[in-house]
Amino acid sequence: MLLALAASSVAAAVPEGPKDVAFLPGDSKATVIWNAVDNATGYNVYQQTITDPADIPAAAVKVNATPVTTTSLVVENLTNGTPYHFRVSAIVDGQESEPVGPSPADGNGIYAPVVPQKPLTLGDRDFYGLNIGTDFPGSYEVAADGAITMKASGRDIYDASDGFYFLATPADGDVTVTARVVSGPTAAAGSDGWEQGGPMIRETLDSHSRMAITAVMRTHEIQYKVRLTEAETPIYALGDRGDNTRRPVWLRVTRKGDTFTSFRSEDGATWTQIGDPVTVSGFAKQAEVGLAFCGHGVEGEYNTIVYDNFTVTTP
Repeated sequence: MLLALAASSVAAAVPEGPKDVAFLPGDSKATVIWNAVDNATGYNVYQQTITDPADIPAAAVKVNATPVTTTSLVVENLTNGTPYHFRVSAIVDGQESEPVGPSPADGNGIYAPVVPQKPLTLGDRDFYGLNIGTDFPGSYEVAADGAITMKASGRDIYDASDGFYFLATPADGDVTVTARVVSGPTAAAGSDGWEQGGPMIRETLDSHSRMAITAVMRTHEIQYKVRLTEAETPIYALGDRGDNTRRPVWLRVTRKGDTFTSFRSEDGATWTQIGDPVTVSGFAKQAEVGLAFCGHGVEGEYNTIVYDNFTVTTP
């Protein structure tokens, strides 16, 4: 009898859910991606519409009629500008796991949203706004002169995980990301000056991802931050300008192979290296690159930053 009960409990065990769930926005659609689960015969994707980021989203609805047999699903017929959240479950031995979403960032981003949108096309690249490790969706606007104003909440770009807004595009291999900060970041309530933003190269869209960023702070020194190991605190070097509140300032981060280097400039012509080049061994060939911004206040408080002269160049 005991053996029968043990066998029954094993058969009914709930499998582990997928890892590294992430969302990619598109025009009236979103692509949900995840890592494969061992022995899974299929996956289910559940959709929630977010009406208030400070509240639990609407009840989840399964999107697929039959189990998904790949590790991604394009969800069509969504409304541009509306935040959605997705969760994915795995089916193993006829049992379904608990649905899981993207990894939270220090307890934030449990319902991290994806917002369908038309792309921002610059040259031959399409950029999309991505919400990483935050429940509160960011946004951006492009002025007639090309200036990009980003508005975001988010906890930080530091510690073991990040919460911020990312205007990004994929890029293979060696790349240089440059931008001029025209104004900002603006101040959060009770701010200590750590609102931050700048060009970033990121291995994945997970909140714990390895990455390199040259980040301007509202009142502190520019920081060159590199997360060498997933889910660990980044190392950093400082670029002190004397008056660190002075704007504009140019920022740059480069990748050559697995080595990343940071620069700052007052005029966009003469560049000063920040710290030493840092090698991140085995960094994925294709990375997400673009402009990051973190409001660095209480989740739900928004701040802004204005960039121009934004470029992504490859050899």
